[in-house]
Amino acid sequence: MGGILETDSVPDDEESALMLTATATPPGDWDPSQKAVILSAVSSRLIVDAGPGTGKTAVACARLGHLVLAEDVRPSQTWMISFTRTAIAEIRARLHSYIGDAAFAVKVATVDAHAWAIHSGYDATASLTGSYEENIGRVLALVEGDDDVIDYLRNVEHLIVDEAQDLVGQRADLVEAIISRLDSSCGVTVFADEAQAIYGFSEDEDCSASKKPEELLERLRSNPAYRFDAAALDTIHRTSAKGLRSIFSEVRTAVLGGRGDGDGLFARIRQSIANYADGDDLKPTELGLDTLAAGSLVLFRTRPEALLTSQFCQIPHSLRLSGYGGNLPPWLAICFHDWLQTFMARDEFMGRWASRVEHGSPPGYGPDEAWAKLVRLGGSADGSLEMARLRRALARRSAPVELATAEFGLPGPVIGTIHASKGREADSVLLLASDDREFKSVEDEEEETRVLFVGSTRARLSLKVGKAIKYPGSTRVDSIPLIRWHVVRSRGCTPSSGSCRRTAVAAFPPSS
Repeated sequence: MGGILETDSVPDDEESALMLTATATPPGDWDPSQKAVILSAVSSRLIVDAGPGTGKTAVACARLGHLVLAEDVRPSQTWMISFTRTAIAEIRARLHSYIGDAAFAVKVATVDAHAWAIHSGYDATASLTGSYEENIGRVLALVEGDDDVIDYLRNVEHLIVDEAQDLVGQRADLVEAIISRLDSSCGVTVFADEAQAIYGFSEDEDCSASKKPEELLERLRSNPAYRFDAAALDTIHRTSAKGLRSIFSEVRTAVLGGRGDGDGLFARIRQSIANYADGDDLKPTELGLDTLAAGSLVLFRTRPEALLTSQFCQIPHSLRLSGYGGNLPPWLAICFHDWLQTFMARDEFMGRWASRVEHGSPPGYGPDEAWAKLVRLGGSADGSLEMARLRRALARRSAPVELATAEFGLPGPVIGTIHASKGREADSVLLLASDDREFKSVEDEEEETRVLFVGSTRARLSLKVGKAIKYPGSTRVDSIPLIRWHVVRSRGCTPSSGSCRRTAVAAFPPSS
C-alpha cells in the first residue's frame, strides 16, 4: 500500500526471519484477569474494561506478542490503534521486548495515521490540504464502498483498539466502519475505561454538551453482528498505597455509577478524592514545588492555570500541555550542531555522547539506545548515520515518536493539564481543582467529574489536592486579562525563591 503510516513496512519474505528473534511467550507475572485476555483465542472479540493501574498497555502488547509467537498471526497483518502519538513509542518499545524485530512490522498508529494510509494509498486525489472532516469523510467512503480497501481490510488478522472511550465523532465512525469490514475470523480486542472518557471537549472549555452522540462502545456492544464479549482487568498494579487504591477502585465505581444521576456528583467525587488523598489543603500560592522530585506532576484543569503557575515558578521545571506537539531532545543539537560530514560512524557518536551529553543534559536512556533510535530514522546500509536522511526525519512537521518528548522545558516538576497528562503517571501528584463548580447540564457535570478522576489517578505513591483559585467575575480562568499579571509583576510583587506564588492577585483582582 502506498500510504504513509507510523510504522515500518516489512516485506513478507523477511517476516519469518524477523520472527526468529522472538524467543519466548511474552514474559510477565500476569494476574488471572490479564492472562485471560492475553491468551484469548485469535478470533475472539473482546471489550476489555481496564481501569487505571490495571496494566492495560502491557496487556495489549502482551496480547499481540502471544498472537504472533503462539498463534502464528503475521505481524504485518496486525493493527493497533492508539489514541495519541505519545503512547505509540511506549507501545513499540514494549512490543519489541516481547517479539523482537517482528514488532517493526506491526502497524501501530493513531486513527488519523491509519486513515491517511488508506486515503493516500487508495485515492489518487488524496491531499493534505482538505479539512479534517473532508478527509475523514473520504476515508469513510473508501472503507464502506471501495473494493480494494475492503479487500485490504479483510486481510487484517487482529485489531487492537486502545483508549476506545476517547474515540468520538468521525474517529469513532471510522473505527466502527473498519471493524464492520474485517473478516469474520479476524479478532478484535478493545480496551476502554468509561470512567476516563474526557475528550468530548477541549481542556480549555467547560463541558457544554447539548446532545450526546451514541458512544463507540455502545455501538459495538449493541450490534450482535460485531459479536463482542465483555472482559475486565480487575487487579490494580500501579500502587500499593491504601488511599490511592481506594480512589482507583471505590471512587471509580462511584464515577461510573453516577452516570445519569448528575446533581452533586462532582462535589461528591471531589470530596471522596480529598478524603483518600495524602493531603487536601494545598494552596495555589504555596505549592512548594522546590520540594518535589523531578518528574512529579502538578495538574490543572486548563492551560491558562498551568501557564500562570509556570510564569511565577522560579525553579527548573517543564510544561506538558495538549496541542503543543512533541519536542526534540537537546542532546541532538549538542551532538550534531558542528558535524558537517555526510556520514557519522557509531564510534564518533559514542565519543560525542561521552564528552558532551553524559555530564550535561542526558535523557532517560543511554547512548546505545540513542544510537538505535537514530539508526531507525537515518541509518545507512553500512551501519553508520546518513546525515541528510536523519535531518529529513527530524524536520518532519510532527517530531518522530522515537525521539519526541511530550514536555517542554528543564528537568524538574512537570506543570500541565489533566488532559495532557492522561496516560502519564508519577510518584507524586499535586492536583488543583475547583470545589464549587456550577454546571449547565447533567452531561457537563459527568464530564468534569471524569476529568477530575483522571487527574487523581496519575499518582503511584502520593496525591495531594487543593482548591484552584476562583477569579472574581468569571468561572473561566482563560477569561482573565493576562495584562494584569504583567502589571502585578512590574510593581515588584514577585514570587518567593523556589516556589510558585501568586499572592499579588488579592491586591490586584481582575475586574468583572
